[in-house]
Amino acid sequence: MSFFKTHFGPSRYVWGLHATNHAVFTSSTYLPQWAFVLYRFLQAGYSFGWLVSLIVHSDDNRWLIYLTNWSYLLLATYFALAFIGAALHWFHGWPTATDQLHTSTSQLSPDSEKSNQMRMSEPNLAAPTGTRPTVAQRLLWVLYLLATDAAVTVVILYWGLVFDSATTDVSEYNISEHAINGVQAVIEMLVADMPHRLAHLYFLFTYGIAYMILTLIWWGADGVTDNGTTYIYKVLDYDATPGKAAMYLCLVLLIGLPVIHFVLSGLVATVRERFLRRQVPSVPGGAFTPPQHGQ
Repeated sequence: MSFFKTHFGPSRYVWGLHATNHAVFTSSTYLPQWAFVLYRFLQAGYSFGWLVSLIVHSDDNRWLIYLTNWSYLLLATYFALAFIGAALHWFHGWPTATDQLHTSTSQLSPDSEKSNQMRMSEPNLAAPTGTRPTVAQRLLWVLYLLATDAAVTVVILYWGLVFDSATTDVSEYNISEHAINGVQAVIEMLVADMPHRLAHLYFLFTYGIAYMILTLIWWGADGVTDNGTTYIYKVLDYDATPGKAAMYLCLVLLIGLPVIHFVLSGLVATVRERFLRRQVPSVPGGAFTPPQHGQ
């Protein structure tokens, strides 16, 4: 029960966008700031370069009806803004998440009140600022959650439900949009310090609902793709196989998205905590939980 209360309890600090150390949005516990800026520059450059190429070379003028393109646009936008944030952090010489973590833990005894408070927050959020993240930081956080979860979701759904080797070539564009983007997302989740909380599933769920509504509007408006089909994806053919389409929607929304988000959140928490406990032994175990009661 304590696990569910901690991660899904009725608290705005669990469900909302609250973080105790704002350095996590623009720095990394694992890299010096100059290296983190370079890393995010490479991520942003690659994503934006491919985004422009995908738009320019697209034969379908209905580019934004596809979930793949929604998600790649999100990923490229996130990396561009994340790079700007990291660069500004480096330019101004602000303390990084690592600096504040070492400073905070060096001042704590295992039995101190602050140490006990740290058990209820992310270890990379160990130096509270006492203020809510800015609008820009919260926007970046939401983009991170959507871009990373959606990228991995697209990879799984495409190769599991959409790809047909008889009609689709495995081109460099296909690989970039349906494989490398997922790798980029996982790397970002493990390298960056952005909080990735279980309760924030509702962002991905809202994203999925929004796309489902788009497919229904497209179908109701008798939309036709450049390929001459009335469906955007074959598995969502509401005319020929409405029952099958409804089944896939329910399975993806009610089972697929939660499983993907929870697995990714668990992966992030496990890897980050193990790394930090090696770097700073005083960081308590089981610490990757939302801040509690205004921390």
